[in-house]
Amino acid sequence: MNFFTRNITTINDTVSHQVQAFVDVITNENWNDISFTGINALKNADILTSLQMISSDIAGLKVKTVQDGHDDLLKLLNNKPNDIMNGYNLKYAIVANLILDGNVFVEITRNDKGRAIKLDLIKNSDVTVKVVKDSKYIKEVYYEVATNDSKLRKVKSLDMMHFKMNSIDGIVGSSVLRALQTELNIQNNSQSFLNNFFRNGTHAGGLLKAKDSGLSDEDKLKIKNAWQKANAGMNNANSVVVIDEDIDYQPLEIDTELIKMVNSNNTSTKAIAQVLGIPLHKLGISTSNMVLSQLNQDYLISTLKSYIDIILSELYKLDHNMNIDFDFNVDAYKNIDAKQLRENLKLERELGFISVNEGRKALGLPPIEDEIGNQYITNLNFVDSSIAKEYQLNKAQDKGGVQVNE
Repeated sequence: MNFFTRNITTINDTVSHQVQAFVDVITNENWNDISFTGINALKNADILTSLQMISSDIAGLKVKTVQDGHDDLLKLLNNKPNDIMNGYNLKYAIVANLILDGNVFVEITRNDKGRAIKLDLIKNSDVTVKVVKDSKYIKEVYYEVATNDSKLRKVKSLDMMHFKMNSIDGIVGSSVLRALQTELNIQNNSQSFLNNFFRNGTHAGGLLKAKDSGLSDEDKLKIKNAWQKANAGMNNANSVVVIDEDIDYQPLEIDTELIKMVNSNNTSTKAIAQVLGIPLHKLGISTSNMVLSQLNQDYLISTLKSYIDIILSELYKLDHNMNIDFDFNVDAYKNIDAKQLRENLKLERELGFISVNEGRKALGLPPIEDEIGNQYITNLNFVDSSIAKEYQLNKAQDKGGVQVNE
């Protein structure tokens, strides 16, 4: 549907009339019925840019575990979750669908020991969330998944990772893009308005007056279509207009201030950034006085963390028999500055947090193949409190002299 699909038959020669006509069109109830969630949202350039930014940034992060010995699960999450997708694709799809629909379903296939061996992304349209409850409490949540033969199969909650965003009941989520309905309508219609304006050769339209007062509605429509075919479009811009003596043409004037207002309006872009938690400088709307490391830390905390937390909240389902603590490796955002990276590594090395080889790995250097590379150091300035107390007591006794028993 294009902006200004209606035919203007009156002359609006004042700014107030022009603005009112513009507002009337963009608030028309037919426009407000447009859905900007799901796949339709990708038709908006700002949403597409924001979605691609957040999804790709999280998909590029590696999942890690606090405990050792879970390389099989890390390979599942980071490398090959199933026979079709790689780890990057799965994480990208999870975040993208969270933004677009508010819900993502990933089914777990397990071995006989209850450990995940395969992760399959299920289309939202194929899943129905079922809730079993009594008069007061929810007793069970499970999922009905449609199969290729139009049958339904039941999947237990423990075997379905259900990532949900903006959930007010803890059972299903909803897209945050729903909050942008008004802003996206205005942006969509503003762009259509400009597109229509320039497509018609920067002519806003006009009024054709025929001296013959006996024209039927069909005749008027034929005259209008013939006029537009002959004179509309960029190829006819600023060309000579030839009309019959029985026709009088009056062009409609649109104040250039209205065009400037529509073209420079970035309210919807700011609203998109606000809803998705994106700093304005990431969309080029404003600048910041913060250094690069601070900007990345701000982006990590204000934007990426909320999506990361949603993903981490469901990973406990990967093993029936043990609790595994997962996390995302976000060092890329903390150490984006090479100088800051070296300072951080130096501090961690001095405090005994990392070995020489761990520091070299962070710098992209090969390990040292001897015991020195795997050693940790301890700063003598930092000792256990009990050792410090014992040292002070010994020092006090030394000052008092040695006691001699007679």
